[in-house]
Amino acid sequence: MYIEPHLTTELNDTRLNYWLRNQNYLVELSKEKYSISVNNFMVSYKYPFAVNSNGNELEFFDGNNDNLSLFISGQQPCSIDILCWGKNNMSWNETFKSVKNNVNHELHNLKANTVFQLFIDGRAQQKYTADIKGIIHFDYTIDKKVLKIQMLATDSIVR
Repeated sequence: MYIEPHLTTELNDTRLNYWLRNQNYLVELSKEKYSISVNNFMVSYKYPFAVNSNGNELEFFDGNNDNLSLFISGQQPCSIDILCWGKNNMSWNETFKSVKNNVNHELHNLKANTVFQLFIDGRAQQKYTADIKGIIHFDYTIDKKVLKIQMLATDSIVR
């Protein structure tokens, strides 16, 4: 489901249910941010985006891009608030109801062979290199209910 609303004042804070692909989507629209909830996921972003979900898996598409941007899978509900999505800097918050579960992530549509540094809550984690298809895969065990995740190309990091 893709959304790119152009809201009038009267439509600000609109909520609607939409049935698509045998699933119910809840769409919430405001001038500050758009949200789509489906299955166990909710995605929010202030720019146009699309989502697709199947069970415990979520696909996020930045803008009207046909290419997948982020794939997340896990065994519990998750809210994803996209803060920034650029070629060299992707940042989002993940909010969970419980901790100690593993969440699988894939970042897609990256420049092949580019090295990225993963940050969780501002702390540097492992470095990853985008494969030949422009994909990075990482898993993370949730240790608190809200995580700020950032993947930054190493040539973008200010030292």
